[in-house]
Amino acid sequence: EKLIGPPQKGVLERRTPEWVMNMMLNPQEMLAENPIAKKLLKEYNNVPMTPQGLTEDDARKVLEYLRTL
Repeated sequence: EKLIGPPQKGVLERRTPEWVMNMMLNPQEMLAENPIAKKLLKEYNNVPMTPQGLTEDDARKVLEYLRTL
């Protein structure tokens, strides 16, 4: 379902694990430089993903969770 951002379910079918990790760890950089992230920002009413303060280990755990959806 389309709400504030793209659905988490199936994200690893649409994006590489590296892209997802980079978006979690460096959202401001991604929104400034990555064409896909820029497109998603426009698509979702210019509401950016805010930095989550995740460590790389935390982000890997979230990525593993996303694999289960």
